[in-house]
Amino acid sequence: MRLIQELPEPCRIESEWMILERKVSVDGRDVVIVQNVDLRKPFITRAEFKSASFRKLQEDSKRCLYRQGLLLEPLNGALSTSSQ
Repeated sequence: MRLIQELPEPCRIESEWMILERKVSVDGRDVVIVQNVDLRKPFITRAEFKSASFRKLQEDSKRCLYRQGLLLEPLNGALSTSSQ
């Protein structure tokens, strides 16, 4: 597959609850997507869930991950179809 768009910017989000990273790269003929989540706390309290800092984490995470599709095409330029 070949990436047919600009590479998305990598993102990194750090909070007291987690570190989230996403990076897309091209390595030869491969499109490589690396996503890591490192949890810093095993749970979120009700008070934390309602906090402004947790809302910011949610917004930042959505901006990093939500609707971050990639436009790809086969290396030969044609999609394979199956006949029935």
